Amino acid sequence: MVLRWDITRILTVDEHCFVVEWYFKARETTIIDFDGVSVIEFRGARIAKLTEYETKHATFRPFSA
Repeated sequence: MVLRWDITRILTVDEHCFVVEWYFKARETTIIDFDGVSVIEFRGARIAKLTEYETKHATFRPFSA
């Protein structure tokens, strides 16, 4: 069961390509959650290519202030 699926940012690469950052949380036998990025390429009004990436929600950022 999907508990959350929040879009956090949409970046326009050009008129045919968008990058979407999102957070996903669901309950299966346990709770899972992760951050993701989708690269969506359009041909006309249809999706021509969709590539998705996942990262763990708790990340380590050693250089952040």
